[in-house]
Amino acid sequence: MDEDGWELRSAVEAHRANPENFWIPDDAARKGLQVGDAARLIFDIGSKMDDGTVDVQGERIHVIVSEILDGHYIGILDSQPVSVDPKSDFYLGFGVEVAFTHEHVIDIDRPPDEYIEWQLKQAPEKRWPR
Repeated sequence: MDEDGWELRSAVEAHRANPENFWIPDDAARKGLQVGDAARLIFDIGSKMDDGTVDVQGERIHVIVSEILDGHYIGILDSQPVSVDPKSDFYLGFGVEVAFTHEHVIDIDRPPDEYIEWQLKQAPEKRWPR
């Protein structure tokens, strides 16, 4: 958060703190994501206020899994974060790559094949360092 202005929230920790109200898929499902799956993550995004403090907003956003690398996933952000101006140079935005692990996944879906094909054919707006 201090370095980039955002971070991924741990779904596992959020579930552990409030298991009756914060459901997550089981461990096997979160570890078994496939290319094309839509994983929903919580992005904590900081905005600097006029008084110098940082206001952190959590946004739940889907990423489309594009690569699986040694237990880590690379996903393409599937929407523009509401708290980020798309014209800014802030890293997060529609079509950028984000790295995550099973720990961050709060939900899983599978978009239609045509959408997956379209999304994965696009060159990422920004590439995550490998």
